[in-house]
Amino acid sequence: MGLAVINTILNWRTDLHIARLHEVVTWGNVTAVETLNNLAQKFQGVDAQLKAIKQLTQMVHRQAVVMSFGDVFVLMTVGALCLACLVLFLNKVDIMQQPGRR
Repeated sequence: MGLAVINTILNWRTDLHIARLHEVVTWGNVTAVETLNNLAQKFQGVDAQLKAIKQLTQMVHRQAVVMSFGDVFVLMTVGALCLACLVLFLNKVDIMQQPGRR
């Protein structure tokens, strides 16, 4: 069940980060246009611009996945810390106590 929850969070956060990155990577962004032009020069030929756009899209997706893994690790760390704090509320058990006596 834990892996299903982690996978669901990864999917949600990846979609969120892709949407946020697509807002930044536009034709008005100088860095994005320069990256696209550099990729187009790398791919010589008729489909150079199309290949460059596909490569840039894959880079955005890869970055979104990395960001979502970071989010999941932070969430798991917070959860582990919360569970570790709950240890303080556990009752001590007397191991010397005979079975059946309370």
